[in-house]
Amino acid sequence: MERKYTGIILSKYDTGEADRIYTAYTLEMGKIKSIAQGVRKPQAKLAGHLENFVLADLTVIKKRGTGRITGSIVENNFNNLRNNLEALEYALKASDIFNNLVGMEERDEKIFNLLKQFLETLDKVSKDKKDNGEVLFYGFVFKLLEFLGYKLEVGACVNCTSPLSSEGNYFSAEKGGVVCKNCSPKIRNEAPQSYTHGSYSFPSGAKSAEAKDNVSHLSTISRSWSSAKADKIEIDNNAIKIIRIFSHNEVASLTKLKAGKKELDNIKDVLNNFLSWIA
Repeated sequence: MERKYTGIILSKYDTGEADRIYTAYTLEMGKIKSIAQGVRKPQAKLAGHLENFVLADLTVIKKRGTGRITGSIVENNFNNLRNNLEALEYALKASDIFNNLVGMEERDEKIFNLLKQFLETLDKVSKDKKDNGEVLFYGFVFKLLEFLGYKLEVGACVNCTSPLSSEGNYFSAEKGGVVCKNCSPKIRNEAPQSYTHGSYSFPSGAKSAEAKDNVSHLSTISRSWSSAKADKIEIDNNAIKIIRIFSHNEVASLTKLKAGKKELDNIKDVLNNFLSWIA
């Protein structure tokens, strides 16, 4: 049966003598895997229409098991981010996290539009040579977590619901949000059981072999992230404010948001700590 999808290519890996298996997130079916036969041959034309992050109209023949890609018409190849090493790095990181958190064939138009908007916005700031790809990346990931049901509580103490003070707050991955300085001594500070592969750490046994395999296909340009070491980490008040902004705004509106290195490093630690618990 021939099926038509509007999809964004997330990842690919070689199989057989000249074939490749692609993972795409589609508007119609959610995340799918399909094989493209012969695309590694020198004369193959289809491969150029199936690059990572390409937004394309896909034609897939599917009977049972993995479908077969027979056609691809590119709608947007996001050339600007491809020519910007830093932007490409953030696109790779975002794709890796997306691929590991989003299940197969779970259609969600909001998630599709979020991914599309992130790539469009990252492409635009790359063209304008604006240095805010890191802010867009974090905004995208926190919004993705929210859409998947992992919205972090940063408006009040997740433990006692009291208002947060301007200092002495901690982020607890186990609690799913920020704990105030009065409650933080009650929260344990133990390292989660996890293994590290590539740029991210994942709990033992999480997401089975597929998640581990996805991480192994990260580009070598991706920077290493430090593994999460504890259930709670100190979180700066400005970092809390930025995460609130992520929650209340679309990714496209974050292009003017300014954040310092201290706040971004703190947000990175919070995110990596949380991903190590849920991935």
